[in-house]
Amino acid sequence: MDLRSAVLLSEDHPESHFNLALIDERRGVLADAAHEALESLRLNPEQEGARNLLAVIYARQNMIARSLNLDR
Repeated sequence: MDLRSAVLLSEDHPESHFNLALIDERRGVLADAAHEALESLRLNPEQEGARNLLAVIYARQNMIARSLNLDR
């Protein structure tokens, strides 16, 4: 069983969503990582790690968008 399947089985656990967000961010799948971090925060708004990760994801997405504009 992969982590994504485990998250589906325990949808109400913010830690599962946060762990999946960490993996997605490391793999560069930023949209999925942001979705999982937001889900983790919806379940536990006090989770600092998810909030910090979301900031990193948004910063990386902005850097990608800016780099695409530099090539034009």
